[in-house]
Amino acid sequence: NIISYDLASRTIVITRNNPEPMYIVRNGEIETLNEASISVGVRKNTRPSITELEIEENLLIVMFSDGVVHAGTRKGQYLDLPEILKDSYYAGLSPQWIADKVMDMALELDENRPVDDISIAVFGVMPTTGDEVRRLTVGFPAK
Repeated sequence: NIISYDLASRTIVITRNNPEPMYIVRNGEIETLNEASISVGVRKNTRPSITELEIEENLLIVMFSDGVVHAGTRKGQYLDLPEILKDSYYAGLSPQWIADKVMDMALELDENRPVDDISIAVFGVMPTTGDEVRRLTVGFPAK
């Protein structure tokens, strides 16, 4: 999956390349992007699902791998991501906090032994505070 932020057109382009849904949160409402989409590279002539949005403040886009979707399935549980996202949005929580919370909850459901790889990205268009420097935070284990 790819999220592109185009300053020239003032749009965000979301490219889905797998069957897992993505969520868009704006004004407390959650939109699910779940049109049919299969992983690129599995079949010939596979095309991604493309969504283009106007850039607006307080917009969150949440994408994740199937490890999040399958978290807890060994015990018949699952993450209610829309509910988590709605609560987080109204609480004014940062994209980093949301990503950490979803990861923590997925790991807890899997008893720290994930059924599948877990990746989470939360893209947020937040109100400007202080300088106008664009920042990106990425973390990888060194092991």
